[in-house]
Amino acid sequence: MSKLYDKYLELKKENDDKLYLFKSGLFYVFLEDDALKISRITTLKCTQLTPKVVKCGFPQNSLERYLEIFKELNLEVEVIQLEETEKKKLSTKIRSGKIKSINELKSLDLNAITPIRALELLYTIKKEVEEND
Repeated sequence: MSKLYDKYLELKKENDDKLYLFKSGLFYVFLEDDALKISRITTLKCTQLTPKVVKCGFPQNSLERYLEIFKELNLEVEVIQLEETEKKKLSTKIRSGKIKSINELKSLDLNAITPIRALELLYTIKKEVEEND
């Protein structure tokens, strides 16, 4: 979430009037002041993301419905999807051979792998991705 929060702060410096809605996994979320504003004028409730940061949001399958609500309320909302950038970076690293464990993953028999081995492999890939950032 720190990348989302950093991006939120950057965007708010550019245009404080606009509300920024971030794609985060299977949800869309507003952060900080945007979350508080949306919570005051809709049924969305704020929750603590960290002890200092609040968020509110909804599942991705409700996006169109909420965009219509925001439009009816004359709110300027911009949808931000950072995940695509991260997926492209990982895809580039995989194609360039920087993530060595991918070859093992490609030949993996999903019906024969144990949960422990799957977690070990994910941990190894995570470490390789972090090393290549």
